[in-house]
Amino acid sequence: MYFHSTTQSTEKLAYLSGVLIGDGSISARTNKNEYCIKCVGNPRDEIEYYNLIIAPLFYDLFGKHVKPKYHDSKTTYGVSVYSKKIVLFLSEFLDIPIGRKNSLKVPKPFSGNCLFSHFLRGLFDTDGCITFKKRYTNTPYYPTISISSIDENLLGQVKTYMHNNGFKVNFYRNTKIMDNRFKKGFSRISRIELNGFENLSKWMNLIGTSHPKNIKKIKLYWKGNSGGWTFRRPHF
Repeated sequence: MYFHSTTQSTEKLAYLSGVLIGDGSISARTNKNEYCIKCVGNPRDEIEYYNLIIAPLFYDLFGKHVKPKYHDSKTTYGVSVYSKKIVLFLSEFLDIPIGRKNSLKVPKPFSGNCLFSHFLRGLFDTDGCITFKKRYTNTPYYPTISISSIDENLLGQVKTYMHNNGFKVNFYRNTKIMDNRFKKGFSRISRIELNGFENLSKWMNLIGTSHPKNIKKIKLYWKGNSGGWTFRRPHF
């Protein structure tokens, strides 16, 4: 194993795996000995996340100093990590795909046990969102948690975990989304939705979020919190 295994480091690795399956990509050009992990988001509201959460993870887990920056003509912000050892560890030990993200799944070391929640927090912080709807009022108050992915099977694993832990889940499979970046003018994604206060309270107690924008939004809109939960933000 490439990193020093402790309970905390294994939880961090599970979280990072969710992040990489959500917003990350791994590339390998073996003929040029170029190996890269890239993970980027929207600079409008994710600079703090990459500075405070993601970059320190690579040092904590792999001893790799990483400096977040703008990418893609300054349309994204995040990290690029060049390391053959880390790429091979992620692809061989965790089976995170190199190249196109086909046949995504929860890495075996984190499926079916308590580490699933850490993986799921990473996936939510990158491929998920929380919104508060007005629901016939003038003020947003009603929470909806959603996670989207091009891979229906990955979300099927998430759905099973959600059901087994008492969540009320809506699962929308293979939904057409208009997107001019594709030749056909649309793409297809699957989506999980968790609606209501009971789901949000259970989510915060079991899974949580480490993303500053999610934490700020929940604190802003969920008035009168009586669920007794605290934000599960790892001490990175």
